[in-house]
Amino acid sequence: MVKAILPLYKIEPSQGQRKQLLRKNSPWVHAIHAHIRYRMMLGLHCITDEQIERKEIYQSEYGKWCMKITEKYGYNFDFLKQHHSHHSSADIRVKGVPSVYCTRVNEGHHQETRDAYGLRVGNHRNNDRHVTQVDATKEAMARIRMTVDEYDKELKEHADDVTRMRLSLLNLSKLLKKQISAMIRPIGDWDLAKNWLIPGVQ
Repeated sequence: MVKAILPLYKIEPSQGQRKQLLRKNSPWVHAIHAHIRYRMMLGLHCITDEQIERKEIYQSEYGKWCMKITEKYGYNFDFLKQHHSHHSSADIRVKGVPSVYCTRVNEGHHQETRDAYGLRVGNHRNNDRHVTQVDATKEAMARIRMTVDEYDKELKEHADDVTRMRLSLLNLSKLLKKQISAMIRPIGDWDLAKNWLIPGVQ
C-alpha cells in the first residue's frame, strides 16, 4: 500500500523532516486504518464467529474507502491479493485461521502445543470448546490419579501396620519363649515335680 501512495503523491525524499504527508480526511488514511483492523483480525490465532463478523465489517469499510480512492484518484484495486480478501471469511470457516496455512519457524513447538490442547483436530476453530474438553479430561485424569495414589497409600499403610503387628507378635513370641525357657529348670536325676515349679510360686 505504501508503494502505491508514494508515486501517487510524488513525495520527494525528506529524511524524516516532513510531517502529515496525508491529510486527515484523505480516503487513503481511512483505507489504511480499515485495512490494518482487517489484517489484525486475520492475524488472530483463534477466531470466533463474532470476530469473523467484525472482520467482515472492517472489510466492507475497507472496500468502501478503496472505491472512494478509485473514484478520486483512479487507482485500480483489481489484483489477486485484493480479491482473496473477499473469500477470507469462508476460508476461515472451512480451513481455520491463516496462521495455520503454512509452515513457520518453530512449527514443531506449535504442533506440540496444538497436540497438548487438542487444537490440531479443531484447526483453531471452536477453540474454547476444545480447550474446555482437554482441561476437563486432564482434570478427570488428575482426580483418578489422586484416588489411585490415596488407595495405594492406604494399602501401604495397612501393609505397614500388618508388618508391624507381625513383627511385634514375632518379638512377643520370642520374648515369651525366652521367659518360659528361663523359668523352666533343666531336669536332673532328683525330684521332677520340684524342678517344674515356677520360681517364687510354692
